Amino acid sequence: MKLLLVADDFGVNIHRTTGILEALQSNVVHSISVLPNGECTEYMLRKGAEDYGLKPTQIGVHLNITEGPSLARDLNSSLVDENGFFLGKIAVREKLFTGEITRADVESELNLQVQFLNSIICGIWGNGHRVTHCDGHNHVYTAPEILKYLPGFLYDLGLRSIRCPIDWEVEGLDIPVQEFETLLRQNDFVEQMSGSPFHARVSREAVLLRTVFASHGFVIPASFSGLSMLLSPSPEMLSTTLSPPSLSSCGVYEVMTHIGHTAPLDPNTSAVFFNDWFSRSKNRDLELELWKSAYRDGLYSAFDGVADFGDLLKQT
Repeated sequence: MKLLLVADDFGVNIHRTTGILEALQSNVVHSISVLPNGECTEYMLRKGAEDYGLKPTQIGVHLNITEGPSLARDLNSSLVDENGFFLGKIAVREKLFTGEITRADVESELNLQVQFLNSIICGIWGNGHRVTHCDGHNHVYTAPEILKYLPGFLYDLGLRSIRCPIDWEVEGLDIPVQEFETLLRQNDFVEQMSGSPFHARVSREAVLLRTVFASHGFVIPASFSGLSMLLSPSPEMLSTTLSPPSLSSCGVYEVMTHIGHTAPLDPNTSAVFFNDWFSRSKNRDLELELWKSAYRDGLYSAFDGVADFGDLLKQT
């Protein structure tokens, strides 16, 4: 099995993204998932190509309808508030469930995001290059309501591979669906879980995602991890992440990371992402240093080499 380490949230801000590029240049990570509406997306993609050896096959799109500004700039969109900002991961899921978010608004926004990223890629590397891999910010693309139409729409946009976040490290995947939904409403069950109930829900939803997207011709990594590392990065968690039960099988093992340099608090900035708590968390630098140490210590050698997004399509 080959190892594919992906750095999410590329373009979110200068500090996080600089750390991602340093890790990419040093082969600590192998691909990036790009926020089309990030603070510095286009600038840092160009910098990555010019100064860090970034290749178009290392670029995936981090589809986003939960945080930050909409690219559509339509204040009448069901996706945004009165200022044109997305509503947040919980509110978006609730409104998808109630039908308050329309398919037309979702497709309009995602079309703009993919086309925007493709225009940057073509501007840097020339015509003929385009993004082929996708995943979703806050895993919104696993929501059952959006799975009814998303696969065919994304395929028509030229996307051919997708992350399937069935995380083997997350507890609760062996519990029947109806029982699991009941247990999630009980505080004692939630408190006993080693990870987040939200992440357990995402992993369960991804079981359906794998079936639906595969039926539309999408290539999907054989195995996935990263949700547990997101919550509590530590040497022990990293060691577990790099020891999947499917290590001896064929295919690609995708590991989601949220590395980068911790962004300092700047009270004078009005940028959307720059002051978010997640980017200011010391866990971003901690996770970056943990993966650097793993690379230096040769822990990647347990795999049959490494892969980028371009390698996924070579499996077909």
